Amino acid sequence: MSMLEKVNFNYDFSMNQENLFTPAHTKFDVTIEYNGMCYVTEYQCNTQYTEPTKEDVMECLILDAMSYEDAADVESFVFDFGYADNKESLRRGFAAYEACKKTYEALHIMFTDDEIYAISDEIND
Repeated sequence: MSMLEKVNFNYDFSMNQENLFTPAHTKFDVTIEYNGMCYVTEYQCNTQYTEPTKEDVMECLILDAMSYEDAADVESFVFDFGYADNKESLRRGFAAYEACKKTYEALHIMFTDDEIYAISDEIND
């Protein structure tokens, strides 16, 4: 059985539809379960084209975690992702950094580094 097959995944329409990426996006509450542990987070997608899938959600979570891990510090994260334009942009950048940090911590509680890499490899094959 592959690593991804061992991960349980569910999603529901979120009652909070604020702060969407675009007006065409829909926010979902997703639940990831593995090895007796559970992580609940938000996920957005444009349902005109797709619904949340385990592969898409896990890929986004892993990419967010890697973005946090790869950043030397919050300032480099904000600069590297283009949030350094103005005060409002900086505020959003700091919030994005904290969200990526939270995802990093949650994934590393649920999975080992090897398991995260295995899931990532499965998704990208």
